[in-house]
Amino acid sequence: MYWKRNLSDPIKEASRHFPVLLATGPRQTGKTELLRHTFPHHRYVTLDALDVRQRAERDPRAFFVDSAPGLLIDEIQEAPGLLPYVKEFVDRNKTPGQVVLTGSHQFHLMQGVTESLSGRVAIFQLLPFSWPEIAPHTQPDLANLLLRGMYPQLQTTPDLNLDLWFSSYINTYLERDLRSQIAIRDLRSFEALLQLLAARIGQELNMHKLAAEVGVKSPTIKEWISALEAAFVIYLLPPYFQNFGKRVVRSPKIYFVDTGLACHLLKIRSPETLISGPMAGPLFENFIIQEFRKAHLNQARQAPLYFWRSHDGLEVDLLVDQGEHLQAIEIKLTHTVTLDHVRNLLRFQDLSDKKVTLLAVTPSERPALSDPLQHKHWTKITGG
Repeated sequence: MYWKRNLSDPIKEASRHFPVLLATGPRQTGKTELLRHTFPHHRYVTLDALDVRQRAERDPRAFFVDSAPGLLIDEIQEAPGLLPYVKEFVDRNKTPGQVVLTGSHQFHLMQGVTESLSGRVAIFQLLPFSWPEIAPHTQPDLANLLLRGMYPQLQTTPDLNLDLWFSSYINTYLERDLRSQIAIRDLRSFEALLQLLAARIGQELNMHKLAAEVGVKSPTIKEWISALEAAFVIYLLPPYFQNFGKRVVRSPKIYFVDTGLACHLLKIRSPETLISGPMAGPLFENFIIQEFRKAHLNQARQAPLYFWRSHDGLEVDLLVDQGEHLQAIEIKLTHTVTLDHVRNLLRFQDLSDKKVTLLAVTPSERPALSDPLQHKHWTKITGG
């Protein structure tokens, strides 16, 4: 059964104007299903299949023969040498929506896209399900959502074995993809890094400390971090320092694209263990930040998300830069919300030279907050 994705409408609209469409994102987020559902008459080929990839690389022009209704090429990063021929094909045909591509990691792909398809391609990011996408099909069980994560197969198949799925995901996709892109000579050290990153959700990235704990050099950690970000495994939330000078930190904070994978790495096996454990707050924060990110990306908009932290300890969990003003957001996993939980928002409002709206996101239905403080239950997040 197909669950409608919010990105489908922006993709349809772009297909009226751009000759090439590219959907990027993690593996197993439903890119292929979304595009095949959106473009049912396009000829479909996948470059994951070795024989197809070899045939395409051996005679790339022949690859585009008989593609009059359109062509959907899955996993274009497996044969980036095809991109100049995509350009040649669409320049000859001049038909909007003629070629649709998917790509599962950005390590080398985006450079080839920029060089070959500049001005011809509309680029989208499809992440795992957002809450509004699955809300019609499931109950708002927060602990279970954090544990399972939002990958489509885990949501549409409730009895799937989580441990088996995530371990297979790491072995089959993540390690294979990354090892084809960068030199990972010590797999155990790489896996140790993944576990350390999961334990540091919501903390500032310190590559020197990670290198010391993993037992590799800092340049190696930097390369691995970049690869994990490009493969849509981790998300580095940048700091906001505009007009604050040296009074604020400048390192990004670590989050995962999906909390389910983080829980697997943390060996959290049940909703009860999760919600009563020390990682419940960071995982909830991770979940909410990704919901804001998805809300932007699913409307084909950049996600202007930041955090703010001063050197004297004042912090705002999430800032949404809306141009003329900022939305400052405090994320708290508590049902008893008081003014003490959000005092940092008021202090930030006093320090900022922009107009600031203040928002608390919690599981509470009745927070004890008043103007100018706004509140949203976590199920009500639809955008920034």
